[in-house]
Amino acid sequence: MDEPIIDVGNTALDTHNLYTYDPYTGKYVAYMRGHVLRRRLVRRAKGTDFRHLDEPRFCLMPDPQDPFDDDIYNPCYCPYPGRQLYLMFPSMYHRIESTVDIQLAVSRDSYNWHRPERKPIIDLSYERGEYGTIYAAPNLVALGSGEWRLPFVGSRRHHDFLDRGTAYPEEGEMRWASWQEYRLGGLEAPDEGFAVLVERKCAGQQMRINYRTAKDGWIKVELVNPPSTSPKEVLPFDGFGLEGAETLTGDEFSRVVQWNGSGDLSGLKDKDVSLRLHLHKAKIFSIAL
Repeated sequence: MDEPIIDVGNTALDTHNLYTYDPYTGKYVAYMRGHVLRRRLVRRAKGTDFRHLDEPRFCLMPDPQDPFDDDIYNPCYCPYPGRQLYLMFPSMYHRIESTVDIQLAVSRDSYNWHRPERKPIIDLSYERGEYGTIYAAPNLVALGSGEWRLPFVGSRRHHDFLDRGTAYPEEGEMRWASWQEYRLGGLEAPDEGFAVLVERKCAGQQMRINYRTAKDGWIKVELVNPPSTSPKEVLPFDGFGLEGAETLTGDEFSRVVQWNGSGDLSGLKDKDVSLRLHLHKAKIFSIAL
């Protein structure tokens, strides 16, 4: 090619930038480094033609929930295995500590990105101590055996270990991070708690839940009317309250939830339904309704 795919002027691209094709949207997409007042972030550009991308826009950056010294290094964009969902495993640079670890970011449309937690999904610890820096690389690989893996490189040296212009030492190692499939993250109650999820249309079939509890943990689910903007009591649908909810225990990937001995949701088909989750020493990874 005689001309650049994208011209970002005098702004820096000094990281692992990614250019890929999204089969769900039919667009080419690039995820690149950007800066605001010297804080590193991720910017995104798209195009229908491989040779031409539009003006890049910020899509993932440090915000007030982050420590003031955090930057986002490489994006490590990955498509979610088998579905139109989008993931990043960005390396987070902590300037004061001079360390780099890996967090998780998620998106449903690849424009709006959210980090569910502000803590590492891959931390610095390993069997011989701690790395100083770790960087993930695409893709998240579904092995077909119930396991997902992501490659990353770990180095025992911290980020700021040498003067500018000095060559990096040839040390470090490639490793796999692994998870059970569909269990990258979840809603967890170390003790007892509850949460109400935003409403969704009920398909009118069954509710399935991917969860894990401690030996003395449990989960109960209510199907409730969506909360309104004017505060008032959130009531369950008839027959789907706490009293009739079964107690879920153990470790299951696709358990059908029942109320009063039945999992039939045909009476709620096409209705807006919220879920009120009651948990004790338990973690919920996903729900289908």
